[in-house]
Amino acid sequence: MSDYPALVDALVRPRLAALTASDAEAKAQLTSELVGSSEAFQRCLPEISHGFLVSRIGTQGSWVWSVGNAHHRSFATLAVGRPEPDGTVTVGFDVADGEEEHPAPWRWDVLTLLASVALVKPGQKGSAFAALMNRTLDGYVAALQSAQEVPTEPGDLPAALVAMMQRSSGPVGAESHLSSHVLVDPDQKEPRLRTGSGLSRDLSARAFFLPALTALYDDVSRITVLDVVRRDQLGGPSSGRRGWLGVIRERSQMRSERLRLLDIRERPPSALARVLLATPFPPLAGPASRLSVTLGGDPYQRLLHGPGSTYMVRSFCHCRQTPDIGDLDEADLLRLARAWGHLLAGFHLRGLRGLRVDATVRAREIAAEAAEARKDLARQAWELAAHLDRAHLAFRKLAKDAPSA
Repeated sequence: MSDYPALVDALVRPRLAALTASDAEAKAQLTSELVGSSEAFQRCLPEISHGFLVSRIGTQGSWVWSVGNAHHRSFATLAVGRPEPDGTVTVGFDVADGEEEHPAPWRWDVLTLLASVALVKPGQKGSAFAALMNRTLDGYVAALQSAQEVPTEPGDLPAALVAMMQRSSGPVGAESHLSSHVLVDPDQKEPRLRTGSGLSRDLSARAFFLPALTALYDDVSRITVLDVVRRDQLGGPSSGRRGWLGVIRERSQMRSERLRLLDIRERPPSALARVLLATPFPPLAGPASRLSVTLGGDPYQRLLHGPGSTYMVRSFCHCRQTPDIGDLDEADLLRLARAWGHLLAGFHLRGLRGLRVDATVRAREIAAEAAEARKDLARQAWELAAHLDRAHLAFRKLAKDAPSA
């Protein structure tokens, strides 16, 4: 792993070459994002972290259903839960990115999360970084010891994050978001999604998704799938994958109706599946049982299994924002770190229950392991950040010397 040019060439070049053949514009966009910062490099290329974790950290200890590529931007504001009787949906803060979810040792999520902070704040003193790790672990262990999810209260969050949540609350933002995507034409029988600005008609996808989504949600709530359009470009880690936007009409028990947007994306196997070929959990029967942890209490998050692909379907929320940790002072960053610990534990608990293991027993085992690992985690996370930074420098040189790579 000390030969970073060879490492990057082996892991990154095949992916960029595949994108060149299938979607040159997506390849150019991804390359630009990867060159931009080591933080983006970590987000978009989780396999760089996975190699370090396998070789330097190992797979010992208790396993969970992990986020798979946890970083500080994995946590964001969401307004996707079930509505209140008056129709409003509370804006919360939760894990908002589970596209790489997969079984893994619990500490891998903690280490990649903390490494992402070190990449953004490389000048942070060792004592401050250790305090950040301890506060994250405090929140994580507290939630595990209770074996239940800990709600994030406004008083426990940074003021900038609370203000962000308050600005997104209420109907104005949600209605503006909806109207920017949905066209209600008196001459049309049903509302339709707007096209243009990266959205286009896809009649074959519409013919598949409308009945497939209707069947998927029929037992969950009373909905009608109205329209689906293709998203022409997905950025970041999703570059090169296909995506769609859907609109549904939801009928509540109070006989009221409202429109909701759905985000539909192809879901390839997690990058973790290439380095963790076996897991300690018994396999779940059938493709319909393939696990996905619900994000933010989203009642519409489901896996849809098609003839050639699996798709992740979830609410397309008007607020999916995360605070800029570079602008937070030390006290607010520590508040946020404790919330990260709570939310990460909540994700792991949901996954353990989905895996049909005794979540209470496993949570207490992990809490004990976390207490013992405390003295090593900050050092290991800092070493992972240094590894990612060196790999990023090697990639930048590769991209500069061979722009067509």
